[in-house]
Amino acid sequence: MAFVFGLVGLPCSGKSAAAEIFSRLGAKIIDLDKIGHEVLLDPKIKKMLRESFGAGIFSAGGEIDRKSLAQVVFADKQALDQLESVVHPEIMRIATERVNRFAPGEVVVLEAAVLFAAETLADRCDSIICISAFDQVREERAAARGWSREELRARSERQLGFLNGNRKRIEAEIQNNGLIGELENRINIIWKEKQHATQEKSRLEGKKTCRG
Repeated sequence: MAFVFGLVGLPCSGKSAAAEIFSRLGAKIIDLDKIGHEVLLDPKIKKMLRESFGAGIFSAGGEIDRKSLAQVVFADKQALDQLESVVHPEIMRIATERVNRFAPGEVVVLEAAVLFAAETLADRCDSIICISAFDQVREERAAARGWSREELRARSERQLGFLNGNRKRIEAEIQNNGLIGELENRINIIWKEKQHATQEKSRLEGKKTCRG
């Protein structure tokens, strides 16, 4: 099996910037947010969400309007629970399937803010890294996305609960406050440290295959 990094962190902490650096080093990136967007196009999922939240979350073209959906669920914990009960199992199924496609010796990065919401996927990670940033920096990045402070706070609260409950599982925390050189340096160090672990894992799995 491939060596898997889990990349977690609060919204606007810079997980995507970190994933891009890992990609340049040769890692394969699986972005759970992008998978989530794919899942929202599934007719079965759309039908379930229409039944749960009504027609107001849909665009005139019949697709789910993610901004409208976000306004509904981040204002109501029960609504967010309902959304996650519908979409998370499918997101995790697709992510697990994609991880398992990679061969021994390859390195995969799971960019997954909600990684700890799925124990089986978190358990699949060989190393979990948390990307963090100062609140002011995250607020500036959120504003650039068109999010209000309230929306950032609501999104952060949910993820913070998962992070705080799993701190012992996080191997490294990297600050990403806008100095891309520092971020690159930290990731390069981690990458080099894990190269040996990846090679050793591949070697051991090769031995098991030969014995089998």
